[in-house]
Formats: sequence, C-alpha cells, structure tokens
Amino acid sequence: MRKLIRPTIAILVAPLFAAVLIAVHGWLLSGEPPDGTYASAYVVFAYLFATVPAAVTLLVLRKLHWRRLWHFSLAGALVGLVCTATFVWSAYTDSIDSIVDWVRYSIRFLPFLLIGALTGGFVWLLSEPSRSPGSAQ
Repeated sequence: MRKLIRPTIAILVAPLFAAVLIAVHGWLLSGEPPDGTYASAYVVFAYLFATVPAAVTLLVLRKLHWRRLWHFSLAGALVGLVCTATFVWSAYTDSIDSIVDWVRYSIRFLPFLLIGALTGGFVWLLSEPSRSPGSAQ
C-alpha cells in the first residue's frame, strides 16, 4: 500500500503543473488575459486532459522498470507530441490542405512538447524521490 502513495500523489499533482502551463500558453497565444471563469474552466479541462496520459505513462514506465529522469521526460514529450498532433488535427482539419499548413499550425503548439517533458520530470520527481537523475535502478 505504501508503494502506491507516491505514484498516486504524482498522478494527481503533476497534471496540475501541466494544466497551469497549458493555460499560460493559451493566454500567450490569445494575447489577452481571460476572465476568471474561462481561465478556471481551461485549467480544469487541461488538468483532466493531462491526468490520464500522466497516469498511463507512469504505470507503463514503472512496469518496464524505466525509472530514470530522462525516461520520464522523454515519455512526457511524446505525450505532448501526441496531444499537439491530436489538437491540430481536430481543430484545423478543414483548413489543412498540405503538409506546409500542418507544419504551420503545429508550430504554434510545439510548446506542448516542452510542457510534456517538464511534466514528465515533475512526475519523476514526485514518484521516484530516492533516485538521482542519472542513477540506475
């Protein structure tokens, strides 16, 4: 039971970090501060959207015994890449006519790679406290 406490805390807390970064990114893209209700709803949605990938990633990495910082950061960046591709495909499907359009729209959402990598590192920090960044298991 004690072995599940730290991963559970990591799954619940790390996505909040991602949600705040995603909300700030959305604010920077729009250029104007959102009202309080919109910002709160955006953070809650981003939190819920980030919790499932964080949980699945943590469970898969622990099952594979991949417990280094770079494993978690790389997995977080891959989750960010999938989120970017999903969002660009769903939001801009009608206006994407070529690979150039796909790249142009994707560049706006590439910070999700960095947000994913940072969140993966934060999950590692919360779930693997006794390890240093380069230590072997």
